[in-house]
Amino acid sequence: MIPKLAVASLALTGCGDGGTTDALGEALDAFCVKLVQCTFYDTVGECVTDLTNFYNLDGDVSSQCAAALTSYLQCGEALTCPELANPDGNSCDDLWYAAYDVCTA
Repeated sequence: MIPKLAVASLALTGCGDGGTTDALGEALDAFCVKLVQCTFYDTVGECVTDLTNFYNLDGDVSSQCAAALTSYLQCGEALTCPELANPDGNSCDDLWYAAYDVCTA
């Protein structure tokens, strides 16, 4: 089980400011492709929806949230499937906590 990854959803319409939203959207899509490849999700759309809901991305997204979450998603996308599934955490944990704190506050 991956508690940090088993939550999430993202429809970026109306979010953030331009380039920040684009970078976040790209990172989210790439991360979700990875999670589908690792069989944590059946579809990219399901993953995006879950992450959007979890990180409160369905409205205006602050630049701090976008930056922190983009960093985490890019880090997570670079991990292997076994690293993502590790119940003891992985090298992206600090970035996850930072994104969680700023995006879900």
